[in-house]
Amino acid sequence: MTELEMARFNMVESQVRPNGVTGERLLAAMMGVAREDFLPESCRLVAYAETDVPYGVGGRSLPEPLSFARLVQMAEVSPSDRVLLVGDGTGYGAAVVSWIAAKVVSLECEPALAALAKPILPARRTPRLSKGLSKKVA
Repeated sequence: MTELEMARFNMVESQVRPNGVTGERLLAAMMGVAREDFLPESCRLVAYAETDVPYGVGGRSLPEPLSFARLVQMAEVSPSDRVLLVGDGTGYGAAVVSWIAAKVVSLECEPALAALAKPILPARRTPRLSKGLSKKVA
């Protein structure tokens, strides 16, 4: 097990599960999706920290793991659901939710973040997921 794989395991077992996140599909998804892949190279070593991790673009960040997990659990996503994620940054949320839902569409209005997501998401080989660039609405 690599250092980052161990950090991912510890994130799920020490941060997420003990704090009331109990959905097994969600926990498996968080264990299976590498957060570091959705961050710039300079931020990858802190991917599993108990804090938001800045993308370095437009003041946006990858949400802290526990907050993200609680939001997904509260949404009660089921295997038959179709999910739309708006403002999904580099696509981590979509990648995780795609392990649970039947179909996931992820939209991002920040071109730099959408560009970061473009090579990441196809590499995930998730047929239930599509990512698009949306126009900003003033």
